Amino acid sequence: MKNTKNTNRNKILTGLLFLGVFVLNVFIIMVQKGEVPVQEEFVIHEPAPRTVFSPVNLGFIDEKETEKLRREKQAVTPPVYSLDLKVKTSALIKADEMSKKTLEGSEEIKSPHILEDTSRAITLLFEKFLTPGLFEDSAKKRLEDSGVTKIFKFNPEAKTETEAEVKNHLSLSQAKENAPAFLEREGFKDRDTRLSAVDIFSKTLEPNLFSDESRTKERLKQASDSVGAVMEELKRGEMITQKGALVTSKQQKRLVQIQKKMEAQEVRSRFLSVGLFVFLGLVLCFLFLRQFERKQLYSIQFPALILSILTLTLGIERITLLIPGSSHYLLPGALAGILLTILWSPAAGILGAISIAIISA
Repeated sequence: MKNTKNTNRNKILTGLLFLGVFVLNVFIIMVQKGEVPVQEEFVIHEPAPRTVFSPVNLGFIDEKETEKLRREKQAVTPPVYSLDLKVKTSALIKADEMSKKTLEGSEEIKSPHILEDTSRAITLLFEKFLTPGLFEDSAKKRLEDSGVTKIFKFNPEAKTETEAEVKNHLSLSQAKENAPAFLEREGFKDRDTRLSAVDIFSKTLEPNLFSDESRTKERLKQASDSVGAVMEELKRGEMITQKGALVTSKQQKRLVQIQKKMEAQEVRSRFLSVGLFVFLGLVLCFLFLRQFERKQLYSIQFPALILSILTLTLGIERITLLIPGSSHYLLPGALAGILLTILWSPAAGILGAISIAIISA
C-alpha cells in the first residue's frame, strides 16, 4: 500500500517536472535580441534606406493627432466660476450695521427719509453688482490677459452652469468706480445720500465669483472625451517610404505601427511553433523512458537528470545566439548527447541528441 502511494506521488512529481521544463524551455527559446527600432533606421528629414510597402492591412489610432485635437478642444473650453451666495447676505448685514453707526447722532437723522434712502441705495448697489457675480481684480485681469472671453458660471442655489461673457462681469474696483453713476441714474438726487451709500458699499463690498477648480477639470475632461480618436488606415501593398526620399514624421509614425503589428504577429506565431516543438521533444523523452526505462521514469532523479541536461544545453545555445555575430552553426547541440552518454548510456545519449534537435528546431 505504501509503495502504491509512493508510486502515485512520484508520477505526479514527474508530471509536474515535465510541465515545469516545458514552460522553462519555451521561455528560454522565446528570449531573443530586439529588432532595430524604426526611429533609428528611418530618421526624419533623412533619406530612407529602403522602399517599404505595408505587408498587412492596418488600422491604428493616431495618438499624437488625437492628443493635439483634445488639447485644442480644452483650450477653447471656458473655465468654471462659482457664485458664493453668502457674500451678498453677509455684506448687507455689515452695511446695515455700518450705516446705522455712521448716521447715528447726525442732525440729518431727524429727516426719516435719509436713513431709509441710504439703506435702499446700498441694497440696490449690492443687487446690481453682486447678483450677476463680481470678480477679484487679479482674477479678471488674469482672464483678460489669457484671452478668455467666456466662463461657465455655477449657481449653487439653482445647481446650474450657464455660459457668460467675462466683459459683463465687473471686478471689485470697477464696481466701486461705477457705483456713484449707477445711483445717480436710479434717481438718488441727494449728493450726501449717494456719497454715504457709496462709502459704506465700498467698505463692505467683497467679490463673490471664484474659480471652481474641480468643476473646471470636469469640464475639461468632458471636452477631451468629446473628441473621438483619430483613426488612420493602411492597406496591404501601400507604399510607405521610397528609397532615397526624405522621411517625414507621418511616414515614421506609420512604420512604427507596422513594426508593432508585425512584432505582435511574430510573437504569436513563434510561441505556437516553439510550444509545439518543445512539446514534441518532451513527448519523445517520455515515450523513450516509458518504453526502455520504465522503472527509472518515476524515480524523479533520472528524468530530472535528462531534462536538466536538455535545458542546460538549450540555455547555452540561446546565450550563444545572443552574442553579436554568432551563427546557428556554433550551437553546441551535441552537448546533450555527449553528457547523457557519459552519465548514463549510449541510448540516453541518442535520446538527448534527437530531443535537443527537435526542441532547437
